[in-house]
Amino acid sequence: MPKKIHASVGMHKNGTKNCFNLPNDVQTIVDLLNLVTATEGAPADPLPATSSPGEIYQAILNFQQTQNDLGRLPRLSVDGHVDPVNATLDRLNRLAERAPAPYLPVLPDLTPRLGPDFSDDPNTVFAGDQFRIKLLEGESFGEIGGMASYTFAIWDVKNSRAAAYEYATVILTAGSAITETGEGDWSELFTTPNFIQVDQFGGAADHWALGAGPLGVMKLSLIGNPFIGKMKFTVDVPSGNSKGFGGEQGRQGTFKLVSGSVKVFTDPDVK
Repeated sequence: MPKKIHASVGMHKNGTKNCFNLPNDVQTIVDLLNLVTATEGAPADPLPATSSPGEIYQAILNFQQTQNDLGRLPRLSVDGHVDPVNATLDRLNRLAERAPAPYLPVLPDLTPRLGPDFSDDPNTVFAGDQFRIKLLEGESFGEIGGMASYTFAIWDVKNSRAAAYEYATVILTAGSAITETGEGDWSELFTTPNFIQVDQFGGAADHWALGAGPLGVMKLSLIGNPFIGKMKFTVDVPSGNSKGFGGEQGRQGTFKLVSGSVKVFTDPDVK
């Protein structure tokens, strides 16, 4: 069965900015690269489980470039990252399926914890009412009707917790047949009517978006979330740079928490 990831792995912006790099997703990409032969662009030596984002970025770049040099189709974007829905992940899965046996990395020893520290424990999630949201990446397909898939991060500012969410929906669209949207900035602070944990935003959702290059706008509406307490709760999401142009409207989509993504988070660059 093809392997899946929940958010981008590697580095964006020519290796200057880390992707979300969720631990389970990083392990998936390391495992897939280690199942590919060196002639197809895999590292000469297996990547360890503890590989840094820079090492994974270089390994992905080499794989993408080698695949293009070998004339494999469709051609891959040589950008050093793997996204949940893109040609690089599909290619890795196809090549890995032909591998004779999986590479089993040696996991590092974990330093034992001396005791619970609730301020630094992602499993301890408090309820809050002041949040920011950020678009991590997204893709949409179609010229009249189609599909869209986005990954977001939501940050509980007061309680220093963040979580990733996947959003998938059918869309009505006009513009480019395929639009890829990169990472945006954190939104302005928004307040929920009721207190809610950062991992309780899941449920039904709608959205609309307009974008072309660095210019864009998105509004995301959560529908009937029992913790928020409103039939429809809408937030403005800063759009990232778009490879494509046009507008789209999503209906009856699913906004789903990425399992295991809750983490302690404080961004020193956002006041």
